[in-house]
Formats: sequence, structure tokens, C-alpha cells
Amino acid sequence: MKGKCKKDFEKWYTNTIRKELQYRELRRFHDLQPSMQYGVIVDFFDSVRIYLSIERGWSVIGDCYDGYDYIIGVQYLGTADTRHEAREAAIEKATEIYNEKFADTK
Repeated sequence: MKGKCKKDFEKWYTNTIRKELQYRELRRFHDLQPSMQYGVIVDFFDSVRIYLSIERGWSVIGDCYDGYDYIIGVQYLGTADTRHEAREAAIEKATEIYNEKFADTK
């Protein structure tokens, strides 16, 4: 995350997840592995009605294939080779949507 989205996420995290949060505790969150951060990040985006999901990819005939689809709301955005890549792509797109949606607010 970057820009206004990162700043607002940190404020949301402080107020929602750990009300007594000190800066060093927020730093600990940023030091976690991305897979451990993902659930909290999804909760943040849920709070502003930007819904991320990662799903196992499916072929046209219904067979599971190697790949992970990333989706925001009901919009399919793409397929990545790994769950990690799909998470990163979904967060990047959600951040972009957030920064555009809330650009005019302070």
C-alpha cells in the first residue's frame, strides 16, 4: 500500500485493531510476512466497501488449473501464477481504487 491508502490504513489499524497501538507496534505489523498481513488488509478494505478475493482459477469446462484469480467486488481483474502474486496484485489494485475514490477527502 502507498499514498493516502497507506496513511488511512495505519489510522484505521490504530483505531480498529489495536486502540492502544504505539508506533513500534505498527512497525511490527509491517514487519510481518505479507501472508500474515493480508487478513487485516482485507478487513481494512472491507471497512470502506472495497471487497478483495482470491480464488483458485477454473477453466471453461470447470477443471481447476494452476493459477489464482484476483477479484475486487464482482470484477475479475486477472490471474496470477501463485497466491502470493494474486494477493499483491489485488492489494495494488484496491489501493489504486481507494486512492482514486478518496482523493478529494482529507
